[in-house]
Amino acid sequence: MSKPVVIKILGDASSLSKALGTAEGGLKRLGGFAANVGKAALVAGAGVAGASVKMAVDFEQSMANVFTLLPGMSDAAFADMGDQVLDLSAKMGVLPSEVVPALYDAISAGVPVDNVFAFMESATELAIGGSIEMSAAVDLLTTSQNAWAESGITAAEAADLSTLAVRNGKITMEEFAGTLSMVAPISAAFGVSMEDTAIGMAALTAQGIPARVAGTQLKGMFAELGKEGTKASKVFSGLAGESFPEFIAAGGNLEGAMQVLADSGDPIIDMFGSIEAGAGALALTADDMGALSATTASFAEGAAGASAAAYEKMAATSG
Repeated sequence: MSKPVVIKILGDASSLSKALGTAEGGLKRLGGFAANVGKAALVAGAGVAGASVKMAVDFEQSMANVFTLLPGMSDAAFADMGDQVLDLSAKMGVLPSEVVPALYDAISAGVPVDNVFAFMESATELAIGGSIEMSAAVDLLTTSQNAWAESGITAAEAADLSTLAVRNGKITMEEFAGTLSMVAPISAAFGVSMEDTAIGMAALTAQGIPARVAGTQLKGMFAELGKEGTKASKVFSGLAGESFPEFIAAGGNLEGAMQVLADSGDPIIDMFGSIEAGAGALALTADDMGALSATTASFAEGAAGASAAAYEKMAATSG
């Protein structure tokens, strides 16, 4: 006759009790976090309970890191922000473990808390549509907004311009992000918009110029045109009747500035003190300005919604 066999396993359960207690406290402070876990579709099948506990603890700890940037935040705001992270994750199809570090970076870079989730949605669209990490997308958008703060550029606008730069040039989103951080301070200092900076990057790389080289060329060109006393600045002022910064402030753009130089009939490369700056200007004015004019027109036609459209295409894939 068969008899049941009982096997007792003895061990120290203090660690498990501590983990469960921590998780329980975290769940309470997140105001119903457990009910929202399904939104992110993070765990399924066998071991759900154990995975849920670990996920809750990890989530609480990573969110606590975010809140170190926000001293004085109430428990209610703590819970609401946690819920917003999960909502964004579910809506955009990304894991909370990707969203939370990017959220930390965004707040750390100065994105206002009351606007941070609109920013994060633009960053997520850019990351997925541009096939880059969330952290890189946040860095690109915060660099753009901080450099061109006076223009009031939004994260969505910066994402659209970045997408168009990749679409019109021979450059990846990762390359554009790395290069923009090098060019943006000089561009913004002399009033050159992010749009014209992106157009310049697209037009140069479309000709086969590597991204970093194109960035060096643009940086040198804008610096020489904008800085008073340089050879290029004097040439431009003599041709346009006003300085390069004055020309830009009056509504001029990159295409118009290059046209001023091209119309002189003199060798473009001789107008600049450095070979890099001269080579960039020469490339932008090549072929009777055809490539630069076409790129400028393409940006004007397709700017609004470019990043969202790229995201939709990528989001529709099985990946």
